Amino acid sequence: MERNQIKSILEQDEKILHIIKPVKSKILLNLVFRYIKGLGWGLFLVAAMIISSFFQKGEEDVFDPERIRYVIGISLAVAVGVVTLIFIGILINELLDYRNRFYAVTNQRFIIQYGTISVGHISLYTKSIITLSIDINIADKLLKKGTGSISFGTGSTKLRGSASDFRFDDIPDVYKNYKRFKKISDSHPEKEVETSVLG
Repeated sequence: MERNQIKSILEQDEKILHIIKPVKSKILLNLVFRYIKGLGWGLFLVAAMIISSFFQKGEEDVFDPERIRYVIGISLAVAVGVVTLIFIGILINELLDYRNRFYAVTNQRFIIQYGTISVGHISLYTKSIITLSIDINIADKLLKKGTGSISFGTGSTKLRGSASDFRFDDIPDVYKNYKRFKKISDSHPEKEVETSVLG
C-alpha cells in the first residue's frame, strides 16, 4: 500500500508542487533529548523525595545506612524504569507516525499527512498564510544537515515554536524550503485576513 495518500484529497485543478519527508535522524535525536530531559526530571524528583524524608525523621527512627541505600536503589530503578517505558512508548508512536508523515505543497494549499495506524490530513490554504517562521533547535545544529521546522501563520494561529498550530517539522534544507514556500505564499496577493470585533 502506498503510504503517501495526499493525491486522494486533492481538489479539482490542484497540483502537487513539492512533497517533503521529515528527516528520520532528526526525529530520533529529538527523542533522545526528550528521554534525557525526562530522566533528569525523574532523578530530580527521586532526590527531592529522599532529601525530604531526612527532614521527616522522628525521634524513634534509627539511622540505618543499609535501609537508606536500599530505598535509594529502588527509587532510582523505578524512576529510570518508568521514564524508559514512557520513552519506548513514545519511540514506537513516533516511528509509526514517521511512516505516514508527508508534507505537500500544492498550487492551492500546504498539506500535512500524519497518523500512527490510520492516516489523517490537515491543510492550510495558501491565500490564508500571512507569515512564515523558521525554528532551528539544538538537534538541528548537532546534525549539521540543514534541517529545521517551518511554522505557517494566519490571522488566528500560533506561530512560534513547537506550539505552532501548523508546522512542517524536521524537514531538510530548511532555508531553501523557506524561500520556496515564501515565494508560493507571496504569489497569492489577496490574503484572507481574519478580523475580530472588539466591544
